Amino acid sequence: MDKPLQYFVVRSPFAQLIVTGVKTFEYRTNAKTFANKRLAVAISQYTATDNDLEAEFGYWQKQFSKSIKKQSASEQDAAQEAFQKACRKAKTLFGKTNGSGMIIGEVETGDAMESNGDFGVPILSFKLWPETEWIKSPGGLGIRYMPGVEHETREIKMDYSNAYKSTFTRILDKYRQDSLSQKQKGYKFELLMQRYLQTDPIFASSLSNVWLWDEFFAKDQFGGKDVGIDLVAETTGGNYWAIQCKCYKADAIIDKPAVDTFLATSGKTFKDKDGNKVHFAYRLWLDTTEHGFNKEALNSLENQDPEFHRVGLLELENAMVDWDRLDKGSCGENAQVQKKQPRDHQKEAIAKVHEYFKDEKHERGKLIMA
Repeated sequence: MDKPLQYFVVRSPFAQLIVTGVKTFEYRTNAKTFANKRLAVAISQYTATDNDLEAEFGYWQKQFSKSIKKQSASEQDAAQEAFQKACRKAKTLFGKTNGSGMIIGEVETGDAMESNGDFGVPILSFKLWPETEWIKSPGGLGIRYMPGVEHETREIKMDYSNAYKSTFTRILDKYRQDSLSQKQKGYKFELLMQRYLQTDPIFASSLSNVWLWDEFFAKDQFGGKDVGIDLVAETTGGNYWAIQCKCYKADAIIDKPAVDTFLATSGKTFKDKDGNKVHFAYRLWLDTTEHGFNKEALNSLENQDPEFHRVGLLELENAMVDWDRLDKGSCGENAQVQKKQPRDHQKEAIAKVHEYFKDEKHERGKLIMA
């Protein structure tokens, strides 16, 4: 069967994908765009080293242990064994791709759903392609055309006219309305993105420090104030990321001149806290647009070293963070959004139903939970 013409980027890296499984993904603003489709799956890159990956495993181990602490000892042992097996599989995949963004498989999606104000799309099936068929992902968010498919733009145009207005979007509206200048609005957004990186499990598990540019110990080595870098992060493995934050209008298209200064500055070397000559290992671009870069900008971003990754409006809106708490100054675990878990009586009922259907004599039945 031919590969799908379109793909989407999973914001989770290999570890979360393999450990938690591909079940559902949420796009609160435009779930219908992703519904009832056969789509290829690309994995977004952000982990730079094996040390970063191990730190991420540690984070998910902590979360996983919390989720099973009420189970029996034997059940916990079995669950931990399955968890470690999943981590080994994730590490193998990471090693094969060096953590880079790859299109590695495909999914079939179902109808868009709404639950407690959140919009999601169920994954009906997931197929991992043979390694020889993996494709390098050009990056980007939303649904995009597969590499080699000729279109005027790479990203599928989405209709946001009836979109759900997220907490994140409302906070941006407040910044735009209350700020007395573009500089003040930009500073508020940079602070929000600093807290986001310190909170979102995808990043927080791998980052030991996130500095505003004025706080960065090596800023004087770059000269000048407007160098095109807004934040600098240090990973648990000792690497440094250059980060740009842009609070644009949702319908803005980012052009090549907007990224040129960032690329130039983030390509320079500097001395770390020990006096060693180092360079940025990763470039991260955070913006609030729906469509991202135009064709000229995208062309300039391909095959960059260090690699470039964009996080846009869709990804930020669906981040596992409490944006209200971040806006008020909180960060870390206290500002993370936890997935809802069944209550104890519901877990007991689910377990009994599962046990019931293990018996071949029980072919039919119904579970009603009020």
